[in-house]
Amino acid sequence: MIRIWQQNTGFTLVEMVLSLVIGGILLASISVIVGGAYDNYFDVGKKMQLQQDLSLIEQVLSTRIHEAVGGKHMVYENYTAYSSGKASQTTGSCLRIFNEEGQSVTLCQINNDLYILDEQIGIKNRLIQNKIDTLNFRDQNTFIETVCTLTLENWQLTDTLAHAFRN
Repeated sequence: MIRIWQQNTGFTLVEMVLSLVIGGILLASISVIVGGAYDNYFDVGKKMQLQQDLSLIEQVLSTRIHEAVGGKHMVYENYTAYSSGKASQTTGSCLRIFNEEGQSVTLCQINNDLYILDEQIGIKNRLIQNKIDTLNFRDQNTFIETVCTLTLENWQLTDTLAHAFRN
């Protein structure tokens, strides 16, 4: 009886090699599928983070520009020009916006970070860290055009925003 069982279930060398090859192909296929899903999961997370950061920039700009009375604002070439009080430009990486009380808030790119600076209470608050490649405010008289490029590892998001001043 043992001999019959061995004859019915025994593998030839060719069958065993073929089984190993098919098994290897299946394992490799599963690895590619699972690995791709894993990479895609984290890539989607990076894309979402960039989109959230862009939405934060849009929200802050929208709120602050809406608060500006008569569109009173100044654009500075960069943080150094802003902090040294150099004359404002029509384009630059710092935007100073004045509210009804004459107080101001400044949005400014410093290195790869976005800061909001409140001069009245001396707060320098970092909104976005290590993702801002380009932040360019362009004064269009009745509105501010903002070109922003955010980067997170190998993902990049670029958008142009336009926010009109009241009245």
